[in-house]
Amino acid sequence: MRRAVTREIRNLKNLVALGLRKQHGGPHELRILLSSGVWMLHCPVWAMASSNCTMETSGDLSSLGDLSLQQHSGAPGDLFSRWKLQVSRRVDLSKKGNVDPDIVETVRFINLRDSYFTTSSCSGRIILLDESPDASTIQKQNCSWLYVTHQLCEAGDVVEALQKATGNAVLKFEPFVLHVQCRTLPDAQLLHSVAINSGFRNSGITMGKKGKIIMAVRSTHCLEVPLSFKGKCLVSNEYIEHVVQTANQKMEENFRRISRFHSSLVHAIQNKDSTNNEEPAASSVYTRRRRRNKENHKSDCLSHEDGCDDPEGYITFYDVQ
Repeated sequence: MRRAVTREIRNLKNLVALGLRKQHGGPHELRILLSSGVWMLHCPVWAMASSNCTMETSGDLSSLGDLSLQQHSGAPGDLFSRWKLQVSRRVDLSKKGNVDPDIVETVRFINLRDSYFTTSSCSGRIILLDESPDASTIQKQNCSWLYVTHQLCEAGDVVEALQKATGNAVLKFEPFVLHVQCRTLPDAQLLHSVAINSGFRNSGITMGKKGKIIMAVRSTHCLEVPLSFKGKCLVSNEYIEHVVQTANQKMEENFRRISRFHSSLVHAIQNKDSTNNEEPAASSVYTRRRRRNKENHKSDCLSHEDGCDDPEGYITFYDVQ
């Protein structure tokens, strides 16, 4: 068995090296067999510490286990503390210049924890952009903000702002987004579990080559509607009212998810502290999936040769040029 596992690791090393040398194509995905998931993840996670790439993980991260965490548990404590201090001293370069009021308590709670600090955030916004008529340049630099609010908006305000458009005006709703740097992978897993359970199902963990572990809280609960083309309005005021109503409904749902996220995060971290890093609460997606996978493993996957794999456990490598 040990010889077979060693052969798996050697083959996976070669596959990772081949994937990192590719200069074209999209992400290189590696399927992880559940029966040997700990061993197969052992090498790529370790290799990420010295490779010129980033790694985004999704699905059930519980298969990493204690063995892989010994190889890459994040940055050393003193380095993480220096990163946190550097970020706390930075000037806020966003247009608003401060944290949105609806997430101030959440951001403060996270930053008071020893294992986390936030790097960027937005509570969600409804924004009217005037983009360049050149459709080939979809860039943030080539657009102007005609209207923006982090609360519910009025259709009249959008209609008034739309009159200033000279290019292609687009009304967007962008949901809550939060980037948190975590001390260790288990810390990121806890935050990821809370985010998923709160409705932010597009959340993910990115691991950088310097040991930085970033947890991104995000969702696909978005809206993007074109309203004008080359300065000419394409829709009626009634349609704008309908679009604004839809955007407001999404904003209200966004606020509910933020509230769930905050309360669940406080509960999860307090529970972690009180239980002294014992097994996470039953509400954790990792715990539920781990228990379910163990049951399936006992009934279906009797050996590695059976070919039963976990459809949710995978890692994606991204080349960095």
